[in-house]
Amino acid sequence: MAACVSPLLLRPDGQRFTLADQLAQERQEPAERVVMHVMRAAQQGDLPLYAWTLGLPQAELLAMLHTLFPELSPLQALPEPHYRLLQAQVPPRKHRLARCLQACAAPDADPVHSEALARALAMVSAGESELWQDAGIASPQALLALLQAHFPGLPLAGQLPDKAWLWRWLDQPA
Repeated sequence: MAACVSPLLLRPDGQRFTLADQLAQERQEPAERVVMHVMRAAQQGDLPLYAWTLGLPQAELLAMLHTLFPELSPLQALPEPHYRLLQAQVPPRKHRLARCLQACAAPDADPVHSEALARALAMVSAGESELWQDAGIASPQALLALLQAHFPGLPLAGQLPDKAWLWRWLDQPA
């Protein structure tokens, strides 16, 4: 059977949008999707504004964003004093959660992607909705699959994680 090459619809710029285009978007790395969702949610007020920083110094955030989204033109930095004030609001537990998630990353994982995903998940633990919703993930089952794939060291035992589970796990004695 021949592949479908006819467009599903036209983009606003008049270019064709095909099924292949849609499938390519769905295969986008989870780190990019979650980071973009977290930053958008912080800008829109759905998450604390500090979540936009992912808890990183500005130079590290800009370098990470350049790696995750090379198609973006160089981003303009905020004035450093303003950025430092914003970053200083990140609760220390969020940094600790991000480090613990990173420690559970798959050994063959790309370090930038695993750090970005860990930091984004740590930031969404402040939201008011369910963890999977605040992370922009389709369902609790999709969150479980994502965590199992990217952080196999997490002791999930097949249970659907939520924010309370993350904090209990973080607070367990070593």
